[in-house]
Amino acid sequence: MNLQRLVLLVLLAGCSSGTIPLEKGDVGGEETAATVDSALSTQDSGLYTEDSGEVPVMDEDGDGYTVDEDCDDSNAAINPGATETCDGIDNDCSGQTDEGACTDCTQVTYQDHTYQFCAGPSNWPDAKDQCAMWGYSLTTVEDEAEDLMMNEYISIAELASVWIGLNDRGEENEGNFTWISGLESSYEDGWNPGEPNSYQGKNEDCVEKREGFDWAWNDRTCEDEIAFICEGNF
Repeated sequence: MNLQRLVLLVLLAGCSSGTIPLEKGDVGGEETAATVDSALSTQDSGLYTEDSGEVPVMDEDGDGYTVDEDCDDSNAAINPGATETCDGIDNDCSGQTDEGACTDCTQVTYQDHTYQFCAGPSNWPDAKDQCAMWGYSLTTVEDEAEDLMMNEYISIAELASVWIGLNDRGEENEGNFTWISGLESSYEDGWNPGEPNSYQGKNEDCVEKREGFDWAWNDRTCEDEIAFICEGNF
């Protein structure tokens, strides 16, 4: 609707009701002119609706939830009515991520990170891939407090030994243990005394928190199948 047509409609409305549109110099003209100006301004913004004159509430992704209700109005699969899935995303806009959605796992939130304590059992490479498929990584232990937190929830989840993300896989990395997440951690006090040791000459390139060592770290053959801990920065 162009400007001239809108002004004409306002004038016609005044005539049909038996009133004469007022100019700004007339009594009451200021208010009437302001109403016209407001309508023109709204029309210029592209949000004016001819039927009601109201600004519509937007639903950009067409999922039935407005931008005020939806936590991601650019993705129709994310909205307050969606089903939460294990993917590192808050699908149902609850303010939590993956709650109860990761199969056979106990979810824990600690210092703005989400952890999945998963029964498995799985070998280390498969555990790594499973965490990555969910949008997580095998956990990185950054300090003693985090290490002790894991001990507590391993017990609550009634798990035995669990894989963490520390490893020295690959011939070029032998003896150089790093975290699969890529995070740097200077914390090394989690090792059980005498570990790592590649016990009896075995190729022990992956690290567990071992039940029989009071959850201290132990290097272990990566093909063994045990529980595991995934961690996500959300």
